[in-house]
Amino acid sequence: MATQTSTYSVFSPGSYSRFTYIERHTDDVNRILNALWRPGYLISVVGPTKMGKTVLLNTAVADAYYIEGAWIDKLSDLWSRLASQLEIPTNEAGTRTTENSSSWGLSAKLKALFADAAVEVSGSQTKALARGWSKDVPADQAVSAAFGILADSDTNPVIIIDDFHFIPPSVRADVVAALKGICARGATCVLVTLPHHRNEAVSQVQDMIGRSTTVHMREWSIDDLIAIGRAGFESLNLVDDGESIATLLASESYGSPQLMQYLCSMLVADVNAQYHKSEEPYELDHPADWDDFFRSAVEPRSVEWLQKFIAGPAVRGRDRTLYRLTDSRSLDGYKLIFEGLKQQGPELETSYNSLKASILALLDDNTLDNFNRIQLSTKLNHITRIASTSLSALHELDQENEELPSDKNPPQGPSSNFQPLFEYIPDRGGEIHILEPYLAYALKWGSDHLLEEE
Repeated sequence: MATQTSTYSVFSPGSYSRFTYIERHTDDVNRILNALWRPGYLISVVGPTKMGKTVLLNTAVADAYYIEGAWIDKLSDLWSRLASQLEIPTNEAGTRTTENSSSWGLSAKLKALFADAAVEVSGSQTKALARGWSKDVPADQAVSAAFGILADSDTNPVIIIDDFHFIPPSVRADVVAALKGICARGATCVLVTLPHHRNEAVSQVQDMIGRSTTVHMREWSIDDLIAIGRAGFESLNLVDDGESIATLLASESYGSPQLMQYLCSMLVADVNAQYHKSEEPYELDHPADWDDFFRSAVEPRSVEWLQKFIAGPAVRGRDRTLYRLTDSRSLDGYKLIFEGLKQQGPELETSYNSLKASILALLDDNTLDNFNRIQLSTKLNHITRIASTSLSALHELDQENEELPSDKNPPQGPSSNFQPLFEYIPDRGGEIHILEPYLAYALKWGSDHLLEEE
């Protein structure tokens, strides 16, 4: 008996679905796809999380050499990971090759190291016709040579470093310098990162100017998000009259295909009890109350993060200052910040000045003196520090009644390999980024109880 198509295989948040993959032809996507085929280029692909960056790249280059930034704690990790994918055995430290090269899966790609090697190059399955080469070869030299051979054989090798910002700051410059050498051999290297890291990679290696490009992957358009709903509903033999349901879901997805997939799956399974493809066309029902539906879709961990942000850092021995709003509520500075962000939409990207205007519009006493008492920039920096610490670490601090360390710079490195949700960057015009669409969604639909009067 044929397997029934499942709702959760059609609408699959966070993973590739052949049913709902949408080929987009926006300017940013076209720039990424065109740059992928430029040998020797270093490409930075930036954008908020859950915008489809990784799925786009993995679909466009199915045989790319893929590495997670979280896998790299030191430079040798890069070489050992690449060597492994090239089937080149290395020692435990990842610094030198092991075993006689005749046993390497792709040893012929190292002919640049061994002038007397007779090789046969055929796509990605290059076969060695020589044997007996020395096993003691530096891993970086072997890997760089391998990519040079791949490029010379017109295979256009592409290396993708996903979540580049997870690499410890002290190692990033070395990684980019290493990739520069691989690019010089003809490979294309891609760094996937968040908006506020967009210039970091290239700025660390100045001589990549002219051989590098940065592409900001924008939020998806409403039309593209509707296309996800349309494709998925059709795959399940479901009818969305006038695409009214897909349009409403797209309008609440914050430009994120993953959030759109999630809302579609909830609408189909939870509201309509359709778990597999319908044998007959089935007209989708709307929820009895759309607001209740959207509130029910709020992701609990996003609410947990909002609670941490709105609580702010621990304050001992004094009460927080309250500010009276035009609607008669009285909120402290942290609640006021998130009420101001909420009034803006919230938007995934805003600025200090824009948030200031929103807060002034909320205050009953909207004089500049009253606003300055809030110390907006200081509080935004505190929220950024909280966002740079894992929830588990924050819970430990709560249990031990400890305060967040007051260092100027947020903690970074191997212990912080998680996706920050919020970032304030005073040095770039006071940029404010909500880096997680699910957090923006939770602020809109799941924060009323968090922003109640003190």
